[in-house]
Amino acid sequence: MPAGLNDSKAITEEEREAIYATLTTDPRVRWSVSVIDHQTIDRINILQAALGAMRNSALDVHKQAAGLDYLLVDGNKVPKDLPCPARAVVKGDATVACIAAASIIAKVTRDRLMLELDKQYPQYGFAQHKGYGVPQHMAAIHTHGPSAVHRRSFEPVKSMTGWTREKEVAADAAAPGTAPAGKARKRSKRT
Repeated sequence: MPAGLNDSKAITEEEREAIYATLTTDPRVRWSVSVIDHQTIDRINILQAALGAMRNSALDVHKQAAGLDYLLVDGNKVPKDLPCPARAVVKGDATVACIAAASIIAKVTRDRLMLELDKQYPQYGFAQHKGYGVPQHMAAIHTHGPSAVHRRSFEPVKSMTGWTREKEVAADAAAPGTAPAGKARKRSKRT
């Protein structure tokens, strides 16, 4: 295990980047990242999106590793349709090394995505707050309105736009060529 491996929230950005580099370049480490887009999160909700991303990554690692014996999942829910038995571990990112490693890979990937979004939407400060609902982020949304990538199901965007899941499902049903509600589309499986 890399030195300093810990919950991604308990270490610095520099430490996360170093551990990420170690984990993702070690040929013994099998890993995958699944990114669920903001429209899918709005459509199916954040929990289902997270579970779907976990399932997608588990299936990808299962293929890479020619099988998995067992999965440990951070949280209190286990995704459905996994390729092997699994167990949820509450606060697993702080207590289980492989979950801490996964949390670092996920956080670094998310932070890098936020840096890319900051280039497209600099007025929102994504590079500083990484999309979290801090006061500066809320102020930018109120000043500039929501960007094209803001989740409509989260406040204050939900109230500003009058978004409802029912409207989203109806719009999806009316749009040709879109996935039906509840079906996540996999945007990127690996960075």
